[in-house]
Order: sequence, then C-alpha cells, then structure tokens
Amino acid sequence: MKKRIVSVVLTVAIISIVTACGNSSQTETAVDPGQSENAETSEEKPAASDSGYPTMTIQVGTTTTAESPYVKGLEVLAEQLSQKTDGAITLEIFSDGQLGGEVDLIEGVSMGTVDMCVTSSSPVANYVTDFFTFDLPFLITDLDKAHDVMDGELGRSLLDQLGDTGIYGLALWDNGFRNLTNSNIPVHTLADVSGMKIRVMENEVHQALWTALGAYPTPMAWGEVITALEQGTIDVEENPLNAIYSSGVYEVQKYITKTNHVYTAGVCMINQDLWNSFSDEVKEVFRESMEYATDWEREHVAEAEEEVAELLTEAGCEINDVDNIEEWSDAVSGLYETYADKVNQELVEALRN
Repeated sequence: MKKRIVSVVLTVAIISIVTACGNSSQTETAVDPGQSENAETSEEKPAASDSGYPTMTIQVGTTTTAESPYVKGLEVLAEQLSQKTDGAITLEIFSDGQLGGEVDLIEGVSMGTVDMCVTSSSPVANYVTDFFTFDLPFLITDLDKAHDVMDGELGRSLLDQLGDTGIYGLALWDNGFRNLTNSNIPVHTLADVSGMKIRVMENEVHQALWTALGAYPTPMAWGEVITALEQGTIDVEENPLNAIYSSGVYEVQKYITKTNHVYTAGVCMINQDLWNSFSDEVKEVFRESMEYATDWEREHVAEAEEEVAELLTEAGCEINDVDNIEEWSDAVSGLYETYADKVNQELVEALRN
C-alpha cells in the first residue's frame, strides 16, 4: 500500500515516530490533506491471508457509548467483514469519543489520521451543505419511504459529495427522532421552552431552529453535555430516546418531551485514499457487509424505541407529548426558505413525499 510523505523536509526520525502512531495497518504515516499526489513514493501491500484477502485492521471511531445503535451496528459490520474474509479484515471500534468529538472524527477521516467513523449528519453539513437537508424540522414522517430515498440515487449522490473532502461515504444509518429533555418542568407548549438554554450540535440550522422556538441555543460538543447539565450551564438538551438512555442523560434530566422535531441520520464514512487502496474484491465485501449492517442498525433503532421508553419510565422519567405540535411546526416553517440555498431541494421533496 502507498505510503504518503507528510513533508519533504521531515527527518527520518520524525517519520518513524509518526509511523509508530499510525491508525491502521494500511497507513503508516499521518496524512497531510494538502499534500500533492505527486509526493507519493513507495508502495507496500498488506500481507495476504489464507483467504486471499489482505490482512488489515481498520480503526473506527464514534462519540456514542458502547451500547448505542452506532456501536452495535459497527459490531455487526465487524462480524460480517470477518466472516466474509475468514478474519482477514477486522474493525477496531473506539466508542465514547476516544478518538475525539464528531468534528474531530470527520476531520480525522478527511486527513487520514482516523480510518473510519460514524457521526450524526448535522456536523457533516459544515463540510457538505446538502447534509443540512436532514436538519430541516419536521421534514421526515415516514421512515420507510425515507430509507428508500437514502438508499437510492439521491442518497448515493449525497454521500459522493464527501469525496471533495477526502472522505468516501459508505452509508446512511438511523439515529432516530430528536426529543427534548430538561430537569425543571414538563414541557407542553412553546411558552414552556421560552428563555431556556439548550445545548445544540455544532450546526447553524439547529441553532436557528431553537432560536425560532424561543430558546437560547448553545453549540457544544457532546462530551461536555452531562457536566454542563449538572452545573446548570445549560437547562435543556435534545436527542433521540436511545441516546438519552445510553448516554445517561436521564440521570440528570427527568422530563422528556416527544417533539420528534428533527430526524437525525448517521453517516458512515471512511478515508478516501484508504478506500481507493482497496481492491475491487475488498470494496465489494465492504459494500455487502455495510448493506447488511445498515438494515440491522435501522431495525435495531426501531425496535429499541419502545423498550427504551419503558426503561426511561422505570428509571423515574416523565415522558409526554406536546399539546399542539402544529404550533411548533409553524414556528420553524420559515427555515425552509431561509436555508433554501443550502439544502438539496430535490432531496427535500423526496423526503417530504
């Protein structure tokens, strides 16, 4: 496999240090995203296993916990890859933000310092604006139809845009519909959230959404949220039920309001140069394994929704619906016009219908 030289002025000693800290068996030096292809020199191929597939370990990161749908889906992907290659291809999964926050992971995959990751679609929109489409409020109501769109030509076209950032998009997963949590009062109306400080992802549509709803949005990396809730730096956060439970938010926020205001997709991505280094046979194994894992992960999210709701109730949480969801929808309808130039209108219409 090709080794990329970070800089022509690096000493041999520095190169050896970087090599020792490499992420995967494929890439032995850190990657400079601005480095010219002409700087590529020697070529080294991974050792072939008895199965005929190259032996490789791919490191994949996520900010979610070991019990989250993302990690469970990655475990299924790892099983599929191992089975299909007789153990030649393995995934090493790093959960709980061990490799950094979502922005760190995306940038790491882009540069090649992280092999692969799964993040929410929202921070990805900072690199490919068409991903803002998923952040439009109350856009998706029928997940089965949405999955057909995501797995079709429009979804593939969206993922392919990541190529300009040094990333190959593998698939779109489910994270679920986002709901509101707080520790003060049950939220039933817009007046209840007025003036509340809410943590949002580092995404301008989410900030505009909660501003329109009367709250004060605070962009914050996920790893800081629990502490911020405990210290009162923020009053509210919003997440799918599975994340509220698996992350432990329910331990500090007892009131949960099912707003379903935004559907969050998960984006599975791998470094483009690493993907390009794979043979056609390895790419096909990845595609087949990812298709299986995608179907499994989505089904897992759907099945876990009711189970998690029961667990949250048993833990002492109060779960309620809003009194008039149209009041919320009308309050944020202007975002469709505000962000018309940043979203994919064809994708908007397909997901709406």
